[in-house]
Amino acid sequence: MTAVDKRERLIAAAAEVIHARGYEGATLALVASEAAIPLGNVYYYFKTKDALADAVIDARRDELVRLFATIDAKEGATPAQRLRAFVVAFEENAEVLVRRGCPFGALSRDLALHAGDLRGRVDVLFEVQIAWAAVQFRKLGAKRRARERAIELVSGIQGACLVGLALGDADVLRTTLRSIARRLDDE
Repeated sequence: MTAVDKRERLIAAAAEVIHARGYEGATLALVASEAAIPLGNVYYYFKTKDALADAVIDARRDELVRLFATIDAKEGATPAQRLRAFVVAFEENAEVLVRRGCPFGALSRDLALHAGDLRGRVDVLFEVQIAWAAVQFRKLGAKRRARERAIELVSGIQGACLVGLALGDADVLRTTLRSIARRLDDE
């Protein structure tokens, strides 16, 4: 296994452990165990837990960027159809979201409450979503309100994820997301 492979395995393991246990509940020992890499090797790649969490933020951002690239690559899709595809991506993961919460929302919450340097970086996970959605709303003609509409959309998705998690009910999550998607069909 190459150094890059080990580093990527550690980041992926950290993303899963943080998603499952929260930032405070994620230890480097748990991450090492999840990645099947000796604990001492973790320190070679990441000097601190914050450094590892910083890499997780980048990985989650990249996950969103890949999602948006996939959506944007659909030939002939209208901006409303692209926005709908974004909502559907959450609906397709409803079972996981009601068990563990949204990986973007949960990480953002955990790190926003953390008193370290990461607090200033966590906004990137929502800014990338808002910026992409705002482009779609601008294309739909919502020029001055595009960012506001994007924030409403992302907030609606996150709210649906939280209510679904709190109730432990994937059907509640799916129903709410479908309602959000239907409103986009009216664009």
